[in-house]
Amino acid sequence: MKTKYNHLLGAAFSLLVTFGLTHGAAAQDRIVFYAPVIATNVSKGGRSVSYTTNNQVLTMNVDGSDVRQLTTGTENCYHPAWRPGKTHILFFRKNDSGSDLYCMNADGSGAFVIATGTGTAGADWSPSGDQVCYPGRDATGQWGLLVVSVDPSVKGKNKVGTPVLVWEGSAYGPAWSPDGNRIAFSSYPTGGTPYLTVLDLTTGVETTLDLAHSLLPSWSSDSTRIAFVSGAGTTNYWQLYIINADLSGLTQVTDYNNSALWPTWSYDDSQVAFRIGTGQNGDAAIYKLTLGTGELTLLRDKADHPDWRP
Repeated sequence: MKTKYNHLLGAAFSLLVTFGLTHGAAAQDRIVFYAPVIATNVSKGGRSVSYTTNNQVLTMNVDGSDVRQLTTGTENCYHPAWRPGKTHILFFRKNDSGSDLYCMNADGSGAFVIATGTGTAGADWSPSGDQVCYPGRDATGQWGLLVVSVDPSVKGKNKVGTPVLVWEGSAYGPAWSPDGNRIAFSSYPTGGTPYLTVLDLTTGVETTLDLAHSLLPSWSSDSTRIAFVSGAGTTNYWQLYIINADLSGLTQVTDYNNSALWPTWSYDDSQVAFRIGTGQNGDAAIYKLTLGTGELTLLRDKADHPDWRP
């Protein structure tokens, strides 16, 4: 297994320069998210009109303006994630048999399947933009954290490689560190309770935080800190925490009378955007928090799972 880790790490580093991780101002000013969208359905011949509401993937400026819808259709779409450089977006699309992981261009065009039957447990790009990690089953049926090569520029059916299992067990919400060395995610060592876990891809060593109900990690740009949420506090709500990459120095950031979920850092690490609300029946809104001042700004109501800095 260690050989597989080193092979994956080497492949990731080999493209750091060729892919290019510099981000222009135009690329930095967009947050991707999903939200309910009402679609108008006109019958053949135009004799009847019906309306359906489905979750779709959208983008907006970091001040909440200029909202653009990227996906359409009658199937719900969830959990988008920017590719470094913001040229492509990962997302999950639900169907009658489950959910599949897709990649599309940043304007919503050119969608293709990366993996089928994945559920909606989150996914993330490597910092080089040539690999994707996601929870799922490998060819033998083993559940775990998978890594697969993805090249949207390839024509035909060879855009996606063969998935490699890098960690065995139940996982949720993976986040690949910007330095390429680690993947943070939630594991379930005691069954139904998630714990924040960091997997070192160079050694295969995993470290788990002794804090129950810890979910949804997001790395700072220098890979030294992780923002995540936990429901282990004194309230009945999920709150935002920040911790060092070695899982020391735990700090609780929020103490709201509601749940904060899906944190995502700004490019300069001065702000964190996240969803506040239960996520049920439209109770969800995206806010951004300025860490130095505590200023909380509403970006968009009835919106979920922001992703700001890839």
